[in-house]
Amino acid sequence: MKSLIRKLLIPIAGLALSAAPAEAAWPPAPGDLILGVQATTGPTTNVFFNMGPAHVLRDNPNPGGTLVNLDAELVAAFGAGWAARTDLYFGVFANRSSNDPGGIDPAAPENGDAARTIYTSKGTSVAGTATPWMGFSVSALGIAGTAHQGQISALGAITANGNDVATLTQAANPVQWNNGWSEWNPTPGAAFQVFSGGIQAQLNATTALVDVFRIPSTTGTGTYVTTVSLAANGDVSAARAGGGNVSYFTVTATATNGNILGAGAVNYADGSSAKLTAQPNANFGFVGWSGDASGTANPLTLLMDSNKSVTANFAPLPTVTSPTATELTGTSATLGGNVTSNGGQTVTERGVVYSEQSVNGNPLIDGASVTKETTAGDTGVFSVPATGLVAGTTYAYKGFATTVAGTGYTSVAFFTTDTDVTLTGGVGSVTNRAIQPGDTQAFNFNLANGATSALTSSGAFGISWELRDGIGALVDSGTGPVNVNQVLLAGDYRLLITGGGAAETFSLNLDGSNAASSRPFVVAQTALLKSKKAKPVTGGFLISNVGTVADTFTVRGTPGNNLFSVSYFQGGNVTASVIAGTLSTGSLDPNTTVPLQVTVTPNKKKLIKKKKTASGKKKKKIKKKSIIAALTAVADSNASSASASVRVQTK
Repeated sequence: MKSLIRKLLIPIAGLALSAAPAEAAWPPAPGDLILGVQATTGPTTNVFFNMGPAHVLRDNPNPGGTLVNLDAELVAAFGAGWAARTDLYFGVFANRSSNDPGGIDPAAPENGDAARTIYTSKGTSVAGTATPWMGFSVSALGIAGTAHQGQISALGAITANGNDVATLTQAANPVQWNNGWSEWNPTPGAAFQVFSGGIQAQLNATTALVDVFRIPSTTGTGTYVTTVSLAANGDVSAARAGGGNVSYFTVTATATNGNILGAGAVNYADGSSAKLTAQPNANFGFVGWSGDASGTANPLTLLMDSNKSVTANFAPLPTVTSPTATELTGTSATLGGNVTSNGGQTVTERGVVYSEQSVNGNPLIDGASVTKETTAGDTGVFSVPATGLVAGTTYAYKGFATTVAGTGYTSVAFFTTDTDVTLTGGVGSVTNRAIQPGDTQAFNFNLANGATSALTSSGAFGISWELRDGIGALVDSGTGPVNVNQVLLAGDYRLLITGGGAAETFSLNLDGSNAASSRPFVVAQTALLKSKKAKPVTGGFLISNVGTVADTFTVRGTPGNNLFSVSYFQGGNVTASVIAGTLSTGSLDPNTTVPLQVTVTPNKKKLIKKKKTASGKKKKKIKKKSIIAALTAVADSNASSASASVRVQTK
């Protein structure tokens, strides 16, 4: 035992003797190194000693003399034979702050320790030989630090004696007990949920040793600080293996349009490594290191064998605007954007990323369920095809461009592939369709026959809409819910619905079951015409479409006879085609009319008879005869017909 104690205390002998660190006091403060003793079996008692600020041991790991003697306190807690027990363990732990060192407002380094810098122990049989703690993430150190903050708070409610030693029992301190070594323990296990195996040394009949390591959040790797011993007589001492102080260095950082984590006032032990992370400001990207570092590795591991000066260089990300989605079908689209600036770097890749909106509403390169399409080029407008899409599905998409600085994106936009709506019995529907602001959704349908159609929507009020026919001509449009009530001819139609200022859900009802048809109507302007002295007379017909759809009508009329000739005029003499039944009105919209003139010419030779009077004079006498000129119009689409007639009578 004497040999082991001598080896531990030799490094101390060459230093001026001093008392325990002057800053040590009770209650402990954040950053103080707390030594705790705990038994794995009863009684339910913990013993604590505040060794003072951890950074004091870091900067002078060989405080002269014994820091404290715990024999009286350990006897009181664990019995007079405590040193011979095999179920007692001790360890040390310190944490200044659990703030996120890379957060929005990270705490400045204190005494060279960044937030979440942990000091903790590991049991050893020879001072300075324990394997350093390593491989910890910032979040893992945050878990341990948060647990220790709860422990510090609990210890603050416990009264210490003149040695800055406090004893906590479960019976007397039930609340604090749950935050003492009972929960965050130095006994074998996962101390503070993070340090697998524990931070402990097992007491024995001679001296128990723990090596203390400093684990900066900037590296996640521990560096040796000192060795703490608890001797069988209760003496607690600290001495660095090999003696002497360790040198610490800093990194001076320069960064414009960003910052460097791990630099500044953080102290790094000689021979350790600094983990420097370049963090660009919004819309900038990291392009490389200069000064005492080079390359583009980020994070950068930098050997600390002297003070270092490094510069992180940043450049603007590419600027990409105007996401576009055109030529939409049920399974394809043409997507694009405009690279308005490359940030002074060459664009190495540009294109579009997209994903189903319900799966991933914010597509990024290599994101979940994201498809990337690229095209060559630097700045300017570009487009790419997107194929193999799912009909009637909304996609989120972004245009992007990549340089050495990183990737710039457009804002997220949306497009929806076409939906083909099948009308059964002239009726079809779409239910509970979500639509994003600015997205235009197309619904294609076909009317097998003309119909007095009712197209309506429900559930969304901020939308606007257009109805177009098979050649793209506008049929109807409006804002708010869809409301189309009119005759639509047989053919293809495309209903376009555009989202308003907020996401909404709507349903569609397309009803074309009320069949529409044309229907002719013919009327004579004068039903009876009288011919005086067998002179020609002229009348007219009006041919109308009184149906609900446009149509062409074929017109036929009666011919003359040996007493009357009948002629038909419509911008010219059309008698031959009317009598043949081949005259067409051309397309007549509903409620439109075309005129047709008819002229009847009596045959004077046969209708005028000369007769002598009693005085011997000759007198003309007109025979009373008549003819009916009938006109019939037949609808070309459905063969419905209508007729009218004019009677011409001589007198």
